[in-house]
Amino acid sequence: MQSDTSLDLPLKQSSKLITTLDAVLIGQAGIVTSLHHDSSFTHRLLELGITKGTAISVCGASPLGDPIMITARGCQFAIRRADAKKIGVERS
Repeated sequence: MQSDTSLDLPLKQSSKLITTLDAVLIGQAGIVTSLHHDSSFTHRLLELGITKGTAISVCGASPLGDPIMITARGCQFAIRRADAKKIGVERS
């Protein structure tokens, strides 16, 4: 009989939620885990200091929901939701 592998995972690992930045709600925060390799967009994020391991939070959105306002490294800026889908985030 095979055991259920989901029970073998450490509890610490199962409490983290990996998603994309566009799915993070206003007021929530996370850590950047990955960036989509689109040359111009990734280059601009790196210029802004958004790298793997950076703490990032969603602090607002326009009335229609796009773009969203994010905070990273003490700076606030707006990005389109389409671009936010290219940023992997780990929420706890």
